[in-house]
Amino acid sequence: MRMRRNWRQELTDPIYWLKRLGRVSFTCLQTVLFGSLSHLLFFRYRQFDASSIRKILLIRLDRIGDMVLTTPIIQALKTGFPQATLAVLANTYNASIVQNSPFVDRLSILPEKDCHRKEFMLKLYEEQFDLIFDPLLSPDLSAALFAFRLRGKYRIGFAFAGRELFFNLRGPKVRGKKHLLEHHEDLLQAVGLSAKEILPKIHLTPEELDEADLVFQEKQINPNRPRIAIHPGGFYPSQRWFPDRFAAVAEELAISHNAQILLFGGKADGQALDQIQSTVTAPATIMPDLGLRGFMAALSRCDLLLCNNSGPLHIASALGVPTVSTMGPTVPHLWWPVGESHTVLRKNLPCSPCQRGKCKWHDCMKLITTAEMLNAAEAQIFRSNTG
Repeated sequence: MRMRRNWRQELTDPIYWLKRLGRVSFTCLQTVLFGSLSHLLFFRYRQFDASSIRKILLIRLDRIGDMVLTTPIIQALKTGFPQATLAVLANTYNASIVQNSPFVDRLSILPEKDCHRKEFMLKLYEEQFDLIFDPLLSPDLSAALFAFRLRGKYRIGFAFAGRELFFNLRGPKVRGKKHLLEHHEDLLQAVGLSAKEILPKIHLTPEELDEADLVFQEKQINPNRPRIAIHPGGFYPSQRWFPDRFAAVAEELAISHNAQILLFGGKADGQALDQIQSTVTAPATIMPDLGLRGFMAALSRCDLLLCNNSGPLHIASALGVPTVSTMGPTVPHLWWPVGESHTVLRKNLPCSPCQRGKCKWHDCMKLITTAEMLNAAEAQIFRSNTG
């Protein structure tokens, strides 16, 4: 009954519907206006000549998980056009994901301050890229506008929400309930490439792994005992499971499996980390701020990650670390972790996926119990021990 009551509240919440109507109306207006212009300017589309590609720019200016799932595109572009140099335009948050990738010739980081961007974009424009690749699957226009301003010989992205107006190669329309990697495959096929056999991957250096080992030694992390990482963060509050429940699972795993609990998080997760550590009677170590590369190296040394649907989940997947994660308002077919060693806890409610950043009721996360998380984690431990 509680679930139905809250769903009815959702239906009668005028603020929710006004905000949703505003977002949908704006996206529909953008789609109709720019989509119509795109059809009128059909003559701008070019015949793609793969042999002329010498310089490629891939634009990825959103979040960490998106960049992780873009690594197969990067590999496919570099191996598909071996004669070309490949540059990646990233932001300060996600650039570290592709740092040290053997498939990236140059990593350009967009300045955070607008006053520095004009000169930065001018230098990119002067490079005269042959192919600009924008894999963003969102109505947001910023990356498409960057591609248009740089005037690459060929520009491609999804035909979605009118963004196709700014490209001069025909990109695929977004159809069907597909994983983001499957949408990426559609986009690659538009330029004659494929990444079907390529999984997301992060390339760590031996030095980074050695530094992670030193941190583990300093924190007295025993390599002969199970190392279970917990990351309680999420980009939106609605994506975050509850610290006290993470703590209850950590307590049981520490006792029953002699596991070492390693707590990871950013500045925004400090309160949750403190709450977990103070609640668990068994030792739980809050790991220091290692930076994104340091976090990835440390996570690669762990046996299991418990987390929410967030960037660390996709990082763990790319590193081959088993996970148990929660999924609340997120669209499942787009963001399910890649690989077989991942368990997702999700409740299929009438209101989900709502994609809301905040929620008054949070039932999609409240209904995920500590017992479910604990059972899934123990199943992963058993699988690792017997595999």
